[in-house]
Amino acid sequence: MPTSPTTDPVGRRPPAPHLPVSLALVGAGPEARDWLAALEAAGVAVRATECEDASGFAAALRDPLDLVLVWDDAAGERALSVLAVAEQEGSEVAVAVVVHAEAAAGARAAQGEGAAALLARSSAELLPETLRWILSGARLETRSELAGRIAHDLNNRLAPIPLVLNLLRRSAGRPLDPGQLDAVELATRGSMAAVRELSELLAAPPEAPVRIGAKHLLALAARSWRRPLAATVGASTSVIADYPPDLAAVRVDPIRLLQVLWCLARRALDGAAGGDLQFRGRNLQATLGRDAAALGPAVELRVVCGGSAVEVGEGPEPSPWRSAPYDLAGVRAVVEAHGGSLRALAAAPDGCGYAIVLPVPVGASRPTGSSRSSRSSAR
Repeated sequence: MPTSPTTDPVGRRPPAPHLPVSLALVGAGPEARDWLAALEAAGVAVRATECEDASGFAAALRDPLDLVLVWDDAAGERALSVLAVAEQEGSEVAVAVVVHAEAAAGARAAQGEGAAALLARSSAELLPETLRWILSGARLETRSELAGRIAHDLNNRLAPIPLVLNLLRRSAGRPLDPGQLDAVELATRGSMAAVRELSELLAAPPEAPVRIGAKHLLALAARSWRRPLAATVGASTSVIADYPPDLAAVRVDPIRLLQVLWCLARRALDGAAGGDLQFRGRNLQATLGRDAAALGPAVELRVVCGGSAVEVGEGPEPSPWRSAPYDLAGVRAVVEAHGGSLRALAAAPDGCGYAIVLPVPVGASRPTGSSRSSRSSAR
């Protein structure tokens, strides 16, 4: 019996990543204990970073974040500063403002600027439900964007089929062109893979990892960086997404992997002297498993910023780059929870970057042998 397009064979699915919710608490002081205790009482595992002000929050954005809690002053200035930093950094992390009743007017001004929620200081017990609501919205938005990417890819893969079939009809009575038959087969297989990805994306519970083409993650990460770079760095910086059309699928929590790619891009930009920001992918036929014994297919995703697009090589870690120290604990925790590995790279000239290796799940689409890359860039 064939397996469902939305599941792997029983007993062969990789374990779901168990990741704590990652919070930044800005200006909380001693009150942070009560709010973290409320999450613990609700069974939510938390990884928290405490920041005194908006400048500390900028550093916290170098690791994946699910929510920022801002303890507001009466005028709402701290919340507005945090929102301004998030916009400057190109981050779309949700911000909730914790206020006294007398500070509500300033907090509402901050909410008008983009804060996702207002929470009274005396209502820490409301945080778990607020967090669930905010994360559900973020997951829904991410999956909607991925569904749009898959649908676009599916349309592109289906397009050659009627064209080639029409050519075959015109050549009736002549020997069949193997290249035309190969084109139909590749388009058909790619279309079937896209349908499987879309089916799983729509059917899986919001909190569950899904099987998704790694190229869609790279494309969305590149798109998310084009606007902030155009606004802050200038038109001379290009964002490049480069990967083969047959880049394999991975099983991930997409919102977490997109957070990882965003954070690595920020670190690469901080550590480089300038140049293009590149999101690159390639298939690996065999890679060392987490148990240091198993070999299997994998996908490598690279985030590189440097003065040229030359191949990068492995660099020392910890990194000596100018914006050090780089504590990659949060990023590494997400990658390793997905069965992957993370390493630092050194690009030339005067650049830097990172490489993530993720296993290809059983039953996912495998490389078809195509070597041509799909490349897009924007200035």
